Amino acid sequence: MVAAGKLTHSITFQTKGTTLDGLGEPDHETFTDFMEVRAAILMQTPQERHLAGSDQAFRKTKFKIRYRSEINEDMGISYDGWRYDIEGIEPTGRRNREAMIVIANRIQKL
Repeated sequence: MVAAGKLTHSITFQTKGTTLDGLGEPDHETFTDFMEVRAAILMQTPQERHLAGSDQAFRKTKFKIRYRSEINEDMGISYDGWRYDIEGIEPTGRRNREAMIVIANRIQKL
């Protein structure tokens, strides 16, 4: 079990959608708040920073949360005034059902 004291940040998972223009074609990507959870932010290892390159290294963030089956890679995250796109989800812990590490790329200031 992930200790509650280690989950010191609050993040919001968002679902993605699109709006349609007058002709019925996709016009704009929208985000709707889905769920707010507590998370721990994991630091990147020096090897990850080297492999990602200097610009990309500071844009990737790893969030550790308690396991939630409804979270998927088609969602986004809102945290600390930034929007993140989820790149990957790694279940961890006992039988991969205890916690999740969500790897996200920071893309837009809100």
